[in-house]
Amino acid sequence: MKRNKRKLWIVALLCAAVAGMAATGVGQNVISVLEIEPGVAGLGMAGAVGSRTGDVESLFYNPAGLASLQGLSMTSFYSSQWGESNYSALGIAFSGWSLGYLMFNSKDIEGRDVNGNPTETLSYKNNAALFAFGLGENLLPFLGSMPVDLSIGGRLKFVSTTFGETQGSGVSVDLATQIGFNPIRLGGFSVSDLRVGLVMLDLFGRVNYGEYAESFGMDLRAGFSAEFFDAMVVGFEFGPLGTVHLGVEYTVLDLLAIRAGMLSLSDAFTFTIGIGLDLQGFGIDYALETHTDLSATHRIALTIDFARLDMSSMSGILRRILP
Repeated sequence: MKRNKRKLWIVALLCAAVAGMAATGVGQNVISVLEIEPGVAGLGMAGAVGSRTGDVESLFYNPAGLASLQGLSMTSFYSSQWGESNYSALGIAFSGWSLGYLMFNSKDIEGRDVNGNPTETLSYKNNAALFAFGLGENLLPFLGSMPVDLSIGGRLKFVSTTFGETQGSGVSVDLATQIGFNPIRLGGFSVSDLRVGLVMLDLFGRVNYGEYAESFGMDLRAGFSAEFFDAMVVGFEFGPLGTVHLGVEYTVLDLLAIRAGMLSLSDAFTFTIGIGLDLQGFGIDYALETHTDLSATHRIALTIDFARLDMSSMSGILRRILP
């Protein structure tokens, strides 16, 4: 019974989209792969990481963070989203540039006509190809003369949607920035790596479904973060549709990261926890996200930073932690 209710929750959103397209020419409330909280390390902090991304997950959260990335990095993750749908991604980044692909699909959806009557069983697929860049003072020397650490970035998104026989595709553009400030010391208390991030989402673009179209809708994602005691990072962020993200990460010996967060939606709260293991450039991350009406989402990622990869050191670490 619970599984049927969860499936109906997803079906309601998808059917509302198709009914909206048929009745008004504009899709409404459709589940978009671009609106699901991406990544795994970032998800562990409830997505409150847009101000301090500096790895391959910058592709998903704030492309300006790619400016600080050196060398080649790759990531991939998979999750059974809400226990009902599949959500996965691939990403690759190299010295300020990145490519990625997001995939979301759900099957066995009961189709309905404009009057709400059952029709045939449908499937829903929503994919997005991402191209992103980040520029810092290494490529824009005039940024080095500024009193803050400033980087800028952009992201081009190609989206495709298939729901039964209905197909659509479109393009959208994001612009982003990150600003880093000098450490602050108040008596014996210090705050380091203070950062602010801003992403302007979907400045223009829409998805076309033949005779109909769905606008992405411009929005903002902004936040700040700071590091305390050289080990704990706290992030706070405002997201699209009025969401609020709060996350914390505590790192032990530059090896183990423990994460937790809270995401405030319009009518509910989502809690996340996560853990990450960094073995000299080879990373394994896990995140759990709760949901008010659906099953919890479990997500795992594998990441390789080839610039830091050290096989001899990694084998030594494994020998120490494994029996």
